[in-house]
Amino acid sequence: MSETATTEPPVKASAPASKAPKRAAAVPPGWASPRYYAALAVLLLFGVAHLMTQQQLKVHAHKDALPLLKSLSSFNAGALMPYYRPNPIQPEPLSEEVKDTLGTTEYVSMLLDDLSREPAAPDAVASLFVSYYTGKPDMVPHIPEQCMVASGWELVSGPKVESINADDAKGNPVPIKLAVCEFSRRDNRDGKSDMHRTVVYFFYANDKYYADRSDVRVALQSPWARYAYYSKIELSFMNGTGGSAMATRDETIGATERLLKRLWPVLLHDHFPNWTAAEQAANTTRATPERG
Repeated sequence: MSETATTEPPVKASAPASKAPKRAAAVPPGWASPRYYAALAVLLLFGVAHLMTQQQLKVHAHKDALPLLKSLSSFNAGALMPYYRPNPIQPEPLSEEVKDTLGTTEYVSMLLDDLSREPAAPDAVASLFVSYYTGKPDMVPHIPEQCMVASGWELVSGPKVESINADDAKGNPVPIKLAVCEFSRRDNRDGKSDMHRTVVYFFYANDKYYADRSDVRVALQSPWARYAYYSKIELSFMNGTGGSAMATRDETIGATERLLKRLWPVLLHDHFPNWTAAEQAANTTRATPERG
């Protein structure tokens, strides 16, 4: 009986071995990857180009300080005579904690008697607070709506904008927009009646007038300005006999206009710097002139 022959399956030829990938050149010990140096060079070139662009276009990301001509602590209330004089009772000096919250040491807090009013009039005494800020990277204006509420008052109306006229350093009329806020709280002396208080304020920033702190922020962040400053002027009015009566909204606005016609020229002439002249001097490399 014949045997069936068995056949072996054909053996496939083995595929040629793939070539091993080339290894990157070794980086010498202590050296970073070439990609790192390439990225660093790009960043360096970008920084130089950015700086040159700022210099060419006179863009100022950081604002230089513009100091007061004289500190507000040296404010001379005698310059307001014979129209106003300091009240015999003045506010207590601010504590260090309050100064830290305020964010500046340049301020004046004062009670002024209006000599054209009877002491019992609800607008006979002005409560004045002026603060000044410059040279800080993030100057955020404080507003009475926050401070008064934090001290126990309730905001019942405002802020609403009203326009008045004052005088500048040369006696020329200037329009000023006021933010007007009305507050109330329970009278602590009897616990029954409500006390009402109207507070007005405005900002003077880079030689211009604002009633809204958002507008102040925009003015301070202008990329074309080298210097930046702002001042907040806050006023309220009360009677001069020690009673709880305080000026109404309309009385407060009228008393504010009356006071600023005397007060504002003094602040402009004696204390606030001339931002416009300082910017012009910076652009022409001349010394900063004072306000005349």
